[in-house]
Amino acid sequence: VPLSERSVVCELCNRSFCGNSALQKHIRLIHADSRPYTCEFCSKSFNQLCKLKYHIVIHASDKPVSCDVCNKAFSNDKDIKIHMRTHTGEKPFKCKLCGKSFRQRGHVSTHQLVHTKEKKFNCQICSKSF
Repeated sequence: VPLSERSVVCELCNRSFCGNSALQKHIRLIHADSRPYTCEFCSKSFNQLCKLKYHIVIHASDKPVSCDVCNKAFSNDKDIKIHMRTHTGEKPFKCKLCGKSFRQRGHVSTHQLVHTKEKKFNCQICSKSF
């Protein structure tokens, strides 16, 4: 990709990508085990700074929405909607290749690597791909 068309930079390796979806795929495939950003409140770690910032909101005292089933509190309606699927069993996102259902859209794309036989990791000792 020509430098002029690149718009998003990976925080972990400074590589540039021309869109957020390309960056997200890169992070999933290349930096899956790298989690350099740690929450100071609960020590949970993240592979992207933006994910840590989004997470820190859960520690804020302003959580106006709570789950009627388990009383877990959320700062917005989107998060409680996703959370409720754990209680209802709803899995609205389907793999187009095998029909397996998932609670979150991102889980489908991770699952689809099974069908593409895409190997994410190369062993530097024996050169095998996994």
